Amino acid sequence: MRPEEYANAHLMEFRRLTGRSEEEVHDARVEIRKYVVVGKALYRLHGDWESLDRASRIAHTLGKVRDVDVSGCPGDRDRLLYSVEVMRDHVMPFPRLLGSRLLVMESLVREYRSVLVEEEFHSLRKRLRRARILVESLEMDSEEIKELVRRMGDLRDQWLRSRCSGEEFQISGEDTREFKEQGVEILRDLLSSGHEFHHLRKVLQSGQVL
Repeated sequence: MRPEEYANAHLMEFRRLTGRSEEEVHDARVEIRKYVVVGKALYRLHGDWESLDRASRIAHTLGKVRDVDVSGCPGDRDRLLYSVEVMRDHVMPFPRLLGSRLLVMESLVREYRSVLVEEEFHSLRKRLRRARILVESLEMDSEEIKELVRRMGDLRDQWLRSRCSGEEFQISGEDTREFKEQGVEILRDLLSSGHEFHHLRKVLQSGQVL
């Protein structure tokens, strides 16, 4: 499956998820996020800013709903979900795009470089989450990074709930460094694995930083 086909498949799955339960909102957010991440990587090829902008706003709004659901804090859930309904049918699938794998790989390398210097937990989690989607869209083994991102998400949810309840829960710098080290190792292994971008493998295998 090509990256644009991956994005389109997840857009179709997003459109199927019309329920308003916590689980369905979570699933819809995951699906549209995958479309957005790959769509941003491929923007130079498709140029469909309107669809990408709508999808990004949908993902952001569903994130707000998800935060309400996880934290237990009050929020206007119905209004937020209504705004998603208004936009959901105006996000278009991408056409077949020549060179899509190369652009996605270039985006993955940029995320890897950013992870190398990232020090803040929430930004690190978002970068690794984007990297995980890019890896998956290239049909590379995403299980390790998927598990790492899941653990970071669990910690973020714990932090979010503590903000609403007034508890004093902080994500430590030590935790952040540990996640970063694991993420760097996983991404480095993936970028030096058996893919068709031989120049990247040679650079990494020589010990150089991309």
